[in-house]
Amino acid sequence: MNILLIGLGKIGVEYDYNQETSYSHRNSILKIPGKNKIYYMDFDNVKGSFYAKLDNAIFVNSFSEIVHQIDLAIISVPTNKHLEIFKLLVNKIKPKKILLEKPAGSSSNEC
Repeated sequence: MNILLIGLGKIGVEYDYNQETSYSHRNSILKIPGKNKIYYMDFDNVKGSFYAKLDNAIFVNSFSEIVHQIDLAIISVPTNKHLEIFKLLVNKIKPKKILLEKPAGSSSNEC
């Protein structure tokens, strides 16, 4: 299983209070058996590179750098970017499954 985590902020990586409980997407991903490749994407290159090295993952700045079929993509970005990232994923990467944090957009019109 190849996994893409977009967004390494609070819910993405920073809610890990201990290793016994998975509060962040990152910690949950690390506990998935049978994972093959993990990709991290974030605007913060320092943070992205740090977690990629720590987790033996691949840090990317753009979708064009992803060379494997993505089985699961997790969108963990600010709410005002949810729909934009979702559309890019569907059109460019075409992952088998997408976990989109709620709400899907910033307004009911956007959703």
